[in-house]
Amino acid sequence: MSMLSIKTRMYVNLGVLAVAMLVVCGVALSAFNSSSRRMQQLHAENLVPITQINEIYQRSLQSQQYRLEGYVHRDPAFTKTNYDMVKENRGRINELTELFSQYPLSEQERGLLDEVKAQRAAIVDAGKKEIELLLAGDYDAATKVRIESNEPAIDRMEVRTEKW
Repeated sequence: MSMLSIKTRMYVNLGVLAVAMLVVCGVALSAFNSSSRRMQQLHAENLVPITQINEIYQRSLQSQQYRLEGYVHRDPAFTKTNYDMVKENRGRINELTELFSQYPLSEQERGLLDEVKAQRAAIVDAGKKEIELLLAGDYDAATKVRIESNEPAIDRMEVRTEKW
């Protein structure tokens, strides 16, 4: 190196610094890229299921509202229209619920999903009976079905409340 002129040594040093900067920039870009991929993965694993749960909740509330409107309007044609919308919501909820099977769930989460599916099946059956009675104009029997279908949920709430 001592045989090189100062000008050449300066160029060699600048070249080494430039290569070092390129290596650092390359490592940083690689880290940003992997960070971006990880964020997309987290989005797919967490945010998408959360939005699906929100849609299930909103559609369930909407179906509940459609069923309650049958009591208020007492018009079979109106109730039939609402029943068609309830069926549409039910189909979409079933579709979203099945999508959860595709996510990597732990045994506990899978058990909870199966429990939710079983509870939902019971709610859907009660809802069908209730709407059929509303369509037939038997509001007293429909009310009885509604109350009876809510009793197991109330019992579960009491058991969970006692645990706390």
